[in-house]
Amino acid sequence: MASSPDRSRLSAITDREQLIYLLSEASELEHGLCCCYLFAAFSLKRSVDEGLTASEHEALVRWNRVISGVAVQEMLHLALASNLLTAIGAAPHLRRPNFPQRSSYYPSSMQLTLRPFDERTLDHFIFIERPEGMEFPDAAGFEGLGTPISTATGNGIEPVELPYATVGDLYRDIEAGLKALVERLGEEQVFIGPPTAQATSDFLPFPGLSPVADFASAVRTIELIVEQGEGLRGDIENSHYARFLAIRGELDRLRAARPDFEPSRPVMENPFVSPPPDSTGYNLIDHPDARAASDLFNAAYGLMLEMLMRFFTHTEESPEELRTLARSAIGIMEGVLEPLGGALTSMPATMAGDSPKAGPSFAFYRSINYLPHREAAWKLFVERLDELSAFAKKIGPAHDTVSSTIEALSVSMGRHLQAATTEKKARRGYRAGAGSPRISARERLCRPPSSKLSALSQVSNAARRDGHSASTIENHAVSRLRSLITMCWRKMPS
Repeated sequence: MASSPDRSRLSAITDREQLIYLLSEASELEHGLCCCYLFAAFSLKRSVDEGLTASEHEALVRWNRVISGVAVQEMLHLALASNLLTAIGAAPHLRRPNFPQRSSYYPSSMQLTLRPFDERTLDHFIFIERPEGMEFPDAAGFEGLGTPISTATGNGIEPVELPYATVGDLYRDIEAGLKALVERLGEEQVFIGPPTAQATSDFLPFPGLSPVADFASAVRTIELIVEQGEGLRGDIENSHYARFLAIRGELDRLRAARPDFEPSRPVMENPFVSPPPDSTGYNLIDHPDARAASDLFNAAYGLMLEMLMRFFTHTEESPEELRTLARSAIGIMEGVLEPLGGALTSMPATMAGDSPKAGPSFAFYRSINYLPHREAAWKLFVERLDELSAFAKKIGPAHDTVSSTIEALSVSMGRHLQAATTEKKARRGYRAGAGSPRISARERLCRPPSSKLSALSQVSNAARRDGHSASTIENHAVSRLRSLITMCWRKMPS
């Protein structure tokens, strides 16, 4: 049985670096849980042709909708954690380790693994989302391996790992740390990140996604995350915990009615095309069709993450360009990852037979990074979309719809890229399509009028005719030029 760790030894968090560390860990957990929930949803059977009765099929359609909805809320929580990071002056954290992670990277109660939907998987989800203070055993096979969390308190200059039993515990630590930091530094000094740089519901289709500007809005953000996940201090209705518990009850009833009822496809756990360097316990896909589809899924997933990284840490994008980035990322989620995820769980994973089936690995490669320069980032996005579309066509007509979706996203982003390039050329003083240099306003203002240059020439010629020396003519010309330069600078805007 899992029990809450002893936290009495921990002093109050009063360091910004520790808060950034904890919020980064929370972001990884939200991201990882989202992937785990989506994997389980992808594994569910889709039609009565897969050995389901009409009532069972109806239940699975409903479960798919519920689990996918929980995954969407985990995306919202990741966005909210990103806003919290931005608010205290840090960068959003979208990186995470590869699956599976069992009792080493996180506390032993936080085991993240890709498993098809069944009782064990569902019980593990219920355990992860359990409310504060509620203690019961994790699902069989998920028992903590006893990896100890360091009891070292640190020297106060570096962040340390803190023990926690639930995601809610972690967010309560973050809330307490924010409060302590505000008391020490003052609210204005803690919340130094610009609210205008944060994600809102105007850009991403997540109700409740609001910027964080002060301690009160930070607490509201944390309360929303905890409320949707495990329930808000005893109020568990509509929480993730309650939704998973309801599915568990319905699963038990359907099992009782038909003991051989199998809700999911026989999907391989933690399926990868190649071994991830930062985890163990994975399984390898070797069927060429599944490998190709998995590669396409992972490439699209990586591109989506880079678009979100650019969205959350944008620099020069206009509001319309930010909407295009957000729409493109959502378009990949809905139009590429969702159909590919379902398709993968229907494909043989190995050449040995029809079972087990493959599945998405959500592989996180080293090459997935924030692209810091707007024009270069957008060029890479369009280039990569074109590559993915061509690859989808190459691997077979089954993925034509995915290819069409990617093509449409490329066209949309390409239009913005072309408009930005044209605007950039115009700002640099080039005529559209001609490339000939324009005369800037500053040059026009400082260029002496031809009438004045002509008058200066006439004065010089008259001085020569009157027999004045060359030095006298030169001094007079310099004086006139100084007058023209002085007039130019006085007229220039400050």
